[in-house]
Amino acid sequence: MGAHIDMMMGVIRGGAEFEKFGDPYSFSASIVIQGKEAFIVGASGVFTRQLFYDIKFQLKNMGIEKIHWDRLKSKKTMTVNLTED
Repeated sequence: MGAHIDMMMGVIRGGAEFEKFGDPYSFSASIVIQGKEAFIVGASGVFTRQLFYDIKFQLKNMGIEKIHWDRLKSKKTMTVNLTED
């Protein structure tokens, strides 16, 4: 008998002053992970190109192959395929 727990939900925090948990952050979002895909929703705050690359780097290191970004501001969804980079 045994059990396995998949971590499927989390919170992304980041920003120019953010280095480790507890530091001030200017961006946050919810993330849902299903298999090798991540769904980022509910983003709020200042989102920069550098933060985009930092999030991609972290998720790729976790084995994520595809990221779905739900962006209400522009009313479109963007999908990033990490296996092409």
